[in-house]
Amino acid sequence: MTLPPKIAPIDSFLKDFSHVIAKSPEIVLISHENMDPDAVGSIAGIMGLVEGVAPRGASIKVFPPSVSKLSRKLLDTWQIALPFIQALPDSDFLPIMLDTQNIATVIKTSPLNVEALQSRSIIIDHHQNQGLPSQLGFIDSNVQANCEIVVNMYRVLGKPLGFPINRALLAGILFDSGNLRYARNVTIRAVASLLDSGLDIADFKGLMVETMDISERIARLKAGMRCSLIRIGDVIIASSEVSTFEASACRGLIGLGADISIVLAENKGDVRISARQTGECQKAYRVDLASIMHSISETIGGTGGGHELAAAASGSKNGASALKEAIKAIEDIINASTRPQ
Repeated sequence: MTLPPKIAPIDSFLKDFSHVIAKSPEIVLISHENMDPDAVGSIAGIMGLVEGVAPRGASIKVFPPSVSKLSRKLLDTWQIALPFIQALPDSDFLPIMLDTQNIATVIKTSPLNVEALQSRSIIIDHHQNQGLPSQLGFIDSNVQANCEIVVNMYRVLGKPLGFPINRALLAGILFDSGNLRYARNVTIRAVASLLDSGLDIADFKGLMVETMDISERIARLKAGMRCSLIRIGDVIIASSEVSTFEASACRGLIGLGADISIVLAENKGDVRISARQTGECQKAYRVDLASIMHSISETIGGTGGGHELAAAASGSKNGASALKEAIKAIEDIINASTRPQ
């Protein structure tokens, strides 16, 4: 069995990365379904690195062919044509996983095929390390966006950031940092590098606006109507259930005043749970939503992870039980934090 990779410094990783790419005639860049701008920007950036190292005539494709509305708007605006494929090839291609770590959440195939693909994959991600096998990996959960990792790779290699890759990378960072609301020092450094490449951040203000269609707005309203509240001191935990748009519903409950929100979506055998919290709540009580989502992954028969402030889990069973389990874990942490010493 292939063991999870030891996370090496970025310069060491890039040497090994280039060595593997140089021997790979067929490469597929893989991210999550409904790719957000951080996933799309990461793919565009890594494609720019891979194309200069891969063998002449190498096939470089992108999977799955599923992007968010905002990502589609950005791709069309900047005329970025990513080479999407409808299905993964049957050959021994090289999978490069970006903004995700678990290939089982992306493809539906036999467990043996999933294990083989996972073991030979390269992982570049910014979520909490799930300890999954791969031949090579660079996982840094100290950055806010996966695009920050890609920008740092360009900086280490001394490779210029040109149009349209620089725009896609900046859009990804702005998206995952909430337009820099959740930016860290390393985030600002990455943004500065991109602005130095000739970009003007003012050009992104109108572009990064997400418009909700009526289905998403209805899902948010239903989440509010079905919402259950738990109050622990000054902390308000809001939970609800919808059939889709659970992440948006979570953000909506936070906007209504919850400190922590958690929403279950069950639809056609799929179980998804999304969780969010405010930065103030996380700082005060140290609730790690990524760890909690990971802890319920066995209950729902799937996977879970993310960040301290925003995380999710997906599977195929026991949605209601997993929701209660996650809420109980959150309550326990907050109660322990507020209990007199």
